[in-house]
Amino acid sequence: MPPKGAFTLERVHGFATLAVERAQARLTDEGLVFAHLSCEYRGVAAADGSADPNAIATRRCTLVYEWRVCAAGVNEKSLVTVRCGNASHRGVPFPDSWQTALKCQQLTSVAKSAAEEARAEIGRDVDCMVVGVVKEPSSTSSDETVPGNILLLESGVARIPYILCALVSGSTWLCHRGSFDEGSLDRDNPLNEKDLVS
Repeated sequence: MPPKGAFTLERVHGFATLAVERAQARLTDEGLVFAHLSCEYRGVAAADGSADPNAIATRRCTLVYEWRVCAAGVNEKSLVTVRCGNASHRGVPFPDSWQTALKCQQLTSVAKSAAEEARAEIGRDVDCMVVGVVKEPSSTSSDETVPGNILLLESGVARIPYILCALVSGSTWLCHRGSFDEGSLDRDNPLNEKDLVS
């Protein structure tokens, strides 16, 4: 019998099972639909970046898990790492980059919901539709002022990076530095329109 609190193979696999249950509940509550969501234990992280499934897990070692999702024609996988003690107390983290990506699978319903809210607010017939998605900006000189480029603006003694969003007129631009919640980038709304500046 393993010692109390030992990180057996069964226990580290259980961290993945619990992570999937939590993620499914949260994503379903947010109205996200997916065909498949899984998290599998791959092993203890080795110095060369690989994962050793035969290594014995200890509280301070780093574990590797592989998340997989299939939704709206997208089939993605992502490796995440977590210290064993943290996996025990906080769970296996969901891939950060997937939070927004999964929400973007539902853009049509987001647009429909926004139109309904606008109709209720102003009492007129309003429509909102997705007409495309932003493409990566082409590689341009950092001196060029085109949407998507980063511009460093002086704020007191600090230089703060802003994203150029839209040309208003002449040399006046709408810019955004990101939306923050308690000092961290807001994961739910990283580019809130109230934080646009010109």
